[in-house]
Amino acid sequence: MSEVYYRRTNDRKSFIERILQVFSSKFQNWDNVVFYLNICSNEPYPSTTHPEVLSKLLSFFRDKNVMIVAGPSVDSVIREEIPSSHPLRLVAKRFGLDVRNLNLMKTSKVKGKNMTLRLANVGFDDKNIISLTVLREHKLCKLSCALENQLGFLSVKDKFLLYARVKDFHHTIAEVNLIVKPKFFVVDAIEVLIGAQERRYGGKARTLGYMVAGEDPVAIDSFCLELMKDVSTKLSVLKPSEIKYLRLAEELGIGSTRYVAVEV
Repeated sequence: MSEVYYRRTNDRKSFIERILQVFSSKFQNWDNVVFYLNICSNEPYPSTTHPEVLSKLLSFFRDKNVMIVAGPSVDSVIREEIPSSHPLRLVAKRFGLDVRNLNLMKTSKVKGKNMTLRLANVGFDDKNIISLTVLREHKLCKLSCALENQLGFLSVKDKFLLYARVKDFHHTIAEVNLIVKPKFFVVDAIEVLIGAQERRYGGKARTLGYMVAGEDPVAIDSFCLELMKDVSTKLSVLKPSEIKYLRLAEELGIGSTRYVAVEV
């Protein structure tokens, strides 16, 4: 049974400090680290990773070989160029780094179990990816959290096919997570969006007041679904098995909907 670490807090920095202590023996052996940010559009937090989260983690990993990446939505004005003034690029620059746009990288066809996807060619086998996302309700798949975040690695063409409903949204989420496997996840649920995954689609901010982390994205999403029941009427009646991508991801062996919640 997977462990999901959480704290009811508004203090991102202290939570991350504690998580880094808990997983210090794991992280100290990493030479290469990829931070994968949640940047869908030019909207600020809670549509996008909070700058404090990235800053605190970069401080810890500053002696490692670090890459920072993000894959904006294809219908966003920043699809091809994340502005130099973007808060997350400014954080990266303080550490002598920048945010690389996955949409501009070369891509490769990769076969999952039931579909072939074209993904940004980051090199997944030798990379320690840490996914930094924000908890939100999603119009198409109900929940945007640890698993849905990996859709940013899709090629621009595959993203168009996905949002045009040519590719099945739920199956694609499950399949991309068979290929892109972050080794750690940090979910910011201090503020969340309900109704939609971004304000431009009708999402409305609500204060939830949690930070969440762990290694199993299926367990994390299942736990975060429970958290969202406090603020979302639509999600309040759902079990993890009733969210199709969660059920598919568990069937594919990506993780488990059964978990132990560990307060830190």
